[in-house]
Amino acid sequence: MEKFLKLCGNAMAAFMDFGIGTLITAIMALAFGIELPLWAYLIGGILGFLPDFDVIWPILIQDRPNGDHHQTLMHRPIFLLPIVAVTGWLVGGFFWSTTATLCVFWHYLHDTPEFGGGGLAWFWPFSQKYWSILKGGISPERSIMAMSESEHRKWLEEKWLQPSKISFREIGLGAWSLGISCAIITWNRLGWWSLVCGAATLYSAWFLVLGVWIIRKIQTKKKART
Repeated sequence: MEKFLKLCGNAMAAFMDFGIGTLITAIMALAFGIELPLWAYLIGGILGFLPDFDVIWPILIQDRPNGDHHQTLMHRPIFLLPIVAVTGWLVGGFFWSTTATLCVFWHYLHDTPEFGGGGLAWFWPFSQKYWSILKGGISPERSIMAMSESEHRKWLEEKWLQPSKISFREIGLGAWSLGISCAIITWNRLGWWSLVCGAATLYSAWFLVLGVWIIRKIQTKKKART
C-alpha cells in the first residue's frame, strides 16, 4: 500500500502538466479548425510531461528519482525543444511541430520557481545555473530538486498525499484543464452537453484525489496504533 501511495503522489505531481498538455492540444486543434482522434489528445497530455520521462523507471522501481533529474538532457530546453519541433514536423507537419513545442515549453515554464518548480538550466550549455525570472541564476545545489530519498518521501507526504497549497493549486489547475479540454473535444458531438462532460471530468479527478488522501489518512492512523 505504501508503494501505491508513493506512485499516486508522484502521479499527482505530474497531473497538471498532463492536463495542460491536453488543453494546449485541444486549443490548438480548435485554432487550426481540425478534429483530432481521442488518442491525439492523450499524446498532447504525454508531451506535457515528456521531460520527466527519465524518472518514470526509477520511480516504478525505487519510488523516487535518481538525484536531481533536472540535470539530464531531458531538462535542457536548448537541446530538447528543437528536437521536439523537428520530430513534430516530420510526424504531423506544422500543427504537431507547434503543438508539441508548446506542450514541452509549458513543462519547462512550470519548472521555473515562479510557476512552482525547482528550476532548470534554461541556457545550458552556456550556463549550468538554474534561472529564475525574479532571482536570476542559482547553483543547482541550492535548488529544491537536489533532494535525498528521505526528503523526496517527505515532499510527497507533506505536499501531495494530503491537502496543501501546492496540491490544491496544481491538481485544481490540472482538473480544470482536463474539464475544459473535454468540453472542447466533445462540443461538436454533444453541443451544450459537452459542458456536463467537462464538469464530470473535473469532479472525477478530484474524486480520485480525495480517495487517495482518505486511504493515506487511514494508513497513517493504522501505523500510529502499531
